[in-house]
Amino acid sequence: MVKGTNSTVLRYAVAVSSTALALLLTLLLWRLMEPNRLLLLLAAVILSSWRGGLGPGLLAAFLAVLSDLFFLDLSPSIGFFDNSLRLGLFMLMSLLIGLQSSRRKRAEDVLKQRAGFINQGHDAVISTDLDGYVTSWNRGAERAYGYTAEEALGKHVSIIYPAEDLDFLRRDVIAPLMEKGEHEVEVRARKKSGEDVYVQLSLSLLRDKEHATVGMIGYAVDITERRRAEEALRKAHDELETRVRERTAELSEANLLLQAETDERERAEKVLRESEQSYRLLFESNPHPMWVYDRETLSFLAVNEAAIRYYRYSREEFLAITIKDIRPPEDVPALLEKVSQVTPGINIAAGRHRKKDGTFIDVEIVSHTLTFAGRSAELVLAMDVTERKRAEEELKARARQQAAVAELGQRALSGTDLDALMDEAASLVTRMLGVKYCKILELLPEGDALLLRAGVGWKDGYVGRATVGAGLNSQAGYTLLSSEPVVVEDLSAETRFNGPPLLHEHEVVSGMSVIINDHHRPFGVLGAHTTKRRRFTRDDVNFLQAVANVLAEAIQRRQAEEEHVRFIHEQAARAEAEEARRRMAFLAEASNLLTASLDYRATLKSVARFAVPTLTDYCTVDILDEDGAIHRVEVACADPQKSELAHALQKYPPDFNNLEIPVTKVLHTGKLAFYPAVPDSLLVAGAWDAEHLRILRALGPKSHVVAPLVARGRTLGTISFTLAESDRHYGPADLALIEELAGRAALAVDNARLYEQAQGANRDKDEFLATVSHELRTPLTSMLIWIRMLASGKLDEETSTHALKTLAGNVKSLTQLINDLLDVSRVITGKLRIDARPVKLIPIIEAAIDTIRPAADAKKIEIKPALDPLVRPILGDPDRLQQVLWNLLSNAIKFSPVGGRVEVRLEEAVSDAQITVSDMGQGISPDFLPYVFDHFRQADSSDARAYGGLGLGLAIVRHLVEMHGGTVSAQSPGEGQGATFIVRLPFIAVRLNEDDLERMEPTVEEEVSFACPVSLEGLRVLVVDDKAPAREVVAVVLEHCGARVTQAASCAEALDVIGGDGSDRQPDVLVADIGMPGEDGYALIRKVRALDSHRGGKIPAVALTAHANIGDRVRALSAGFQAYISKPAEPTELVVVVASLTGRTGEL
Repeated sequence: MVKGTNSTVLRYAVAVSSTALALLLTLLLWRLMEPNRLLLLLAAVILSSWRGGLGPGLLAAFLAVLSDLFFLDLSPSIGFFDNSLRLGLFMLMSLLIGLQSSRRKRAEDVLKQRAGFINQGHDAVISTDLDGYVTSWNRGAERAYGYTAEEALGKHVSIIYPAEDLDFLRRDVIAPLMEKGEHEVEVRARKKSGEDVYVQLSLSLLRDKEHATVGMIGYAVDITERRRAEEALRKAHDELETRVRERTAELSEANLLLQAETDERERAEKVLRESEQSYRLLFESNPHPMWVYDRETLSFLAVNEAAIRYYRYSREEFLAITIKDIRPPEDVPALLEKVSQVTPGINIAAGRHRKKDGTFIDVEIVSHTLTFAGRSAELVLAMDVTERKRAEEELKARARQQAAVAELGQRALSGTDLDALMDEAASLVTRMLGVKYCKILELLPEGDALLLRAGVGWKDGYVGRATVGAGLNSQAGYTLLSSEPVVVEDLSAETRFNGPPLLHEHEVVSGMSVIINDHHRPFGVLGAHTTKRRRFTRDDVNFLQAVANVLAEAIQRRQAEEEHVRFIHEQAARAEAEEARRRMAFLAEASNLLTASLDYRATLKSVARFAVPTLTDYCTVDILDEDGAIHRVEVACADPQKSELAHALQKYPPDFNNLEIPVTKVLHTGKLAFYPAVPDSLLVAGAWDAEHLRILRALGPKSHVVAPLVARGRTLGTISFTLAESDRHYGPADLALIEELAGRAALAVDNARLYEQAQGANRDKDEFLATVSHELRTPLTSMLIWIRMLASGKLDEETSTHALKTLAGNVKSLTQLINDLLDVSRVITGKLRIDARPVKLIPIIEAAIDTIRPAADAKKIEIKPALDPLVRPILGDPDRLQQVLWNLLSNAIKFSPVGGRVEVRLEEAVSDAQITVSDMGQGISPDFLPYVFDHFRQADSSDARAYGGLGLGLAIVRHLVEMHGGTVSAQSPGEGQGATFIVRLPFIAVRLNEDDLERMEPTVEEEVSFACPVSLEGLRVLVVDDKAPAREVVAVVLEHCGARVTQAASCAEALDVIGGDGSDRQPDVLVADIGMPGEDGYALIRKVRALDSHRGGKIPAVALTAHANIGDRVRALSAGFQAYISKPAEPTELVVVVASLTGRTGEL
């Protein structure tokens, strides 16, 4: 608003200033201007009218008359009437000039508006000079061709045309244009991106005001989308711009001749009327539907005849509805959002429209905003692209079908199994054609029926079993006989055949079938069927035939391959049979050699010599020992002259760490290595020194095979075969023979080693049994003598006491011996268990020290503990950990000299608790150190050994530590220099409260004489054991404490005692052995618990058994025993347990 006001003031200011200037100049040039003193004022009027229009021009004329009346002297020769007439004429002329200038101004504004519309138009407008170089390039050209105005201006217009079309353009476009002055033609153009488009090109010559040709201008319309509508619009713009430019040139002379101005105004008005008529003609006569709608109300404001004709609404119906009524309901929200966003310029979109009859069509829309009858509106041109989209979809569908067939063909060429290929083909047909059933029928050899070989959609059990006839009564048979594709639109109305039961059972309505051809006769038929009526197209039939052709090609290829393979097999069978016979004879002889001896080294030497020269020129055998060293067992050579060289190789065994050597490579990988040619670099890599390399080169290896000797998953060595001077070459059969020979040789080596190990195990067993016999007989002899001397009654009290102590010590020694044997047995069978819980190690170590201290004091050995109190707790079994420490300390005491010292340290080692037990004793030899934790192994197992024991303690230590997740190791500088044992146990992962830890109090076993801890006076006890000595010793202990004991030797006797009628005989407590012949203790307790309570069914029971593991304890308590005592039982423990079951208490 402010801008418009400023413009108006400026125009009137120009009028006032120009008149004032003209008056001043007239006064200054008075004499020169006489008698035409009004000439400058007339010029001011013309300038004001030109710049400002009618109002400023009239103001200038009025000011000019006032200036003439008041400032310019009137000539005395001119009368008042003449003066008035002159001023009147001046005013009339000024009025005419103002009117003409005002009209010209409006015409120019209209022309500028048209020119701006052309520049912003959607289509391309390009002008060039006579040489074809671009002088103007509108935005439509930028959109149409992809070049910006900056990129195109000054360039030759040929940049938007293919090079091969330039001759055509010069001949059929430029030449007619220069001849006629304008030309219209359809040409091919090329975008910046390389895409070709076809445009309707309208060309005209540009002329200057002298009508000389100065250039060309062209309008290009993309006829692939909006041909005739956009063409007419661009043509109207072209005419308007030409006329505006011509009019602009003519108006340059308007200041000289007023009449010329009047003529130009009339011509401009005529151009405007013609332009309006052109736009109206374009709108009404356009073959595509066009309309104008109100952007606010969405109501139609105007529609052309094409829209009325195409959408079937009358003009009145159109003007009574909105654009929402011709859109699908689901598209209305998007439409409203688009309308709410005003986008200047031309917009292109796609969508769906609904006709009056409800038919939906796909359209492309070209629109731009405008002001129509004072409203914000939008002009729309709609083009029906339904058929084009349908054609595009059909093309896409055909492309997908072709791609699918190509992929199926690739699958067939890749060797896919025929059955799998048929399944893929059936699935492909149902998916691509959208049918329910697909069938692949194979013509049976008899030719009277076809088998449903593969298919999709059929009922279970039909594929692979169902058949259809091959005669005229079936669609498949008709297809075979007619040799043409058969299409059925409605099976119920089919007259050529009835259709087989297979189709009727599945309610088939429509279908088609084609032949799958083979070389000599058809393989069968490929068919597709639907349960709804459908008209299959020629493209559908072609696709089905293409799939059938792929299947036919695959079938023919498979048959050709089978025939070729059959021929090859027949030819090779004879040669293979002969070669197999030769190989079997060779292997049979080799097997005889391998089984001839249990000395595997002698056996391998025989095999190596046997392989030469039948299989190789020279053969080498290398064995990997337990310590990882490679030993060369044999080198056999076929050439007597090179035998000496070959045998010299035994001095150069392969380096196990050199992986470039074939032998070590095979030892590491366990796989055969084959070298068809032996390069010199391989010899250099395996040579120890220059002499070794000379020998290798002198032997002249040409081909080399190294086979591993593998048995039970372990690589035991290698056997190598080398061809040197013979012309032989190793083939697959030779490699297979070598592998078989290596496998048999490995089995022989393994068997021989197992035999040696078994012999060694027998020796170890004999030594162990001898050691066990010694360890058992020694204390038993002592016990037997002391018992007999005690029985004689001739020993004094001091000697008797010593005898009893000796007996107790020997019993303890035997108990420990048996416990060690049981622990080892549990370790070997995997039955050893630990009861892990959070514990501190210091109490456990102190308890072990206290237990072993009497033995240390006896040898005057100092036990020096160094225990870190800050060591964190571990998760472990206190009893088993104390057993570990006792064993280690016992060993240290045993092997330490009198007056020695044993150190025990506890400290933290990163994430572990570390216990170190070191002594100053005998030490461990380096040879025995790796075996110190093995079962039944002792450094000295001879009869003259200085120390007793079975050699089980350290083996038990290792297993117990490993069960706690820890490690144990032994160190010793050598014999006579002491030994150190290090145990590492992992800490608990989480921190525990002090209350959560179980403090292990020291448990010291003291040798005390037996005294009754509790009185059993008046208590009736039944003792059941099949062994009389065992029964009697239990009875003696219980009777010694006051109990009345009844003995039973079997389950039956015990039940007689418990279930007897006399209540005075019924026992108060049952003590029963578990392991008894016939019915054991478990059977006894089950029968007791089955009795009524008044007959002893609830009698307390104690299980007394030699079975001492946790599982046995759980089983006994679960069976019905209330308590469990392991043999040998301590008398005190036995009495306390019996007393506790009857409610009696006492103190130890």
